Amino acid sequence: PITASFSKITETLSKVSHNLDLLTKDLESSKSDRLMIHEELKKHDERLDTHAEKLVEHTQQIKTLFRERRK
Repeated sequence: PITASFSKITETLSKVSHNLDLLTKDLESSKSDRLMIHEELKKHDERLDTHAEKLVEHTQQIKTLFRERRK
């Protein structure tokens, strides 16, 4: 009886260990994906900042053109 119980506990611990290994791999993969996503988001933010700056420049140019036209 004790040997059978010990055997079952060992088997269960082995399965739990295997599941933990799989979960660890999944977490590592997920972390890698998140890092890549954050890098892409950073690039998008930089592009948006560049476009926002150009928008301000163009708005100022348009205002200047309208002022010159009124003179």
